[in-house]
Amino acid sequence: MYTVFDHATKTFDLGGGRVVKPLLVRGHSNGCAAYLLAKDLILFTGDSIGIGAGRSLRSAESLKLFAEDTQMLVEYLKTTLAPYERYALRVYTGHSAENAIAGFYSANHPMLDLDYLDWRFVQDQALCANAILRGMWLVPDSGLRQMEVTNKQNGRRVNVMLYGIGAVEIPLEAAYEAAGLKMSK
Repeated sequence: MYTVFDHATKTFDLGGGRVVKPLLVRGHSNGCAAYLLAKDLILFTGDSIGIGAGRSLRSAESLKLFAEDTQMLVEYLKTTLAPYERYALRVYTGHSAENAIAGFYSANHPMLDLDYLDWRFVQDQALCANAILRGMWLVPDSGLRQMEVTNKQNGRRVNVMLYGIGAVEIPLEAAYEAAGLKMSK
């Protein structure tokens, strides 16, 4: 059933003391939401903050919206959950099958299914987006790293910015524009 609702005031009572709070986090559309089930310390983000491999953005404007929304999500979680609750939070993203990582014992080790992510992912996604807005990939030891990788789906080279376990794929030109910097030729 399709329903339009106000994220600021709406909750869904699932019964048994379980209440789901929708949180506006513009994802594939400006109406996307993450859903917090605080009693069970579960956050369902879908694609709104990205999958374990990060979030793909195409423009400076989309980065600015993403930075704003992820920072608001971090602030909401900080004011709603105690520190020990935040660190127990399980974050279920969209495309969670893509969260599997190669085993770290050897190249021949099977993929390790991460199942869910945690508070660090939410926090690092916000930190990554905001660090890009400040041009921090150009500052050594800032924590924000920039690299070019091959996109697994289309084989093209793409620019990725990494902060902790947070990642944002964004064209380098758009990152420069978002940071208000001129790109050297």
